Parts: sequence; C-alpha cells; structure tokens
Amino acid sequence: MLENEEDIEFSGWHACEIAGHETYVPAIFVCDGKLTRDYNPTELTPVVGDVLEVREIVCAWLFAENDEGVTGWIPAERVASVDV
Repeated sequence: MLENEEDIEFSGWHACEIAGHETYVPAIFVCDGKLTRDYNPTELTPVVGDVLEVREIVCAWLFAENDEGVTGWIPAERVASVDV
C-alpha cells in the first residue's frame, strides 16, 4: 500500500509496504494504493568495474542486470556510461 510520504532524496518514490516489508516504490507504479505491475524493490550493489545492462529508467533510478544475471535498482547518479 502506498503511503503519502515521498522520499526526500528521490522525487517520485514513495514509502510503501509490500508483502509485509517497508520499502519505496515509484508512484507511477501505483493506482488507488495498489501496484499496477510486478515490482521487485531489490537494490543492486555493483562494484567498480561491473558492467550493467539497463532494463528500465524510472524517477532517476535504473533497473539493471549485472554480468551474473542479478537484477536490481541503483540510483542513476552512481552509474557512468561507457562505449562498448
């Protein structure tokens, strides 16, 4: 369920509870207090040198996959693009 509390640091993300866990969700994924699509709030914690494939960009965050197939969200400001 989406709460009215918007994250101070990341605009467009709101506090919510999913399956009993407190987390944040992009407000655009919610309608009438319910998720409108599948959503996994896992954050990705890459290390310097990891190559990520960006799957989606939402409210200044990237949903990405690393070389090992692990997916998650990471703030776009923490990622640099490179030519491959």
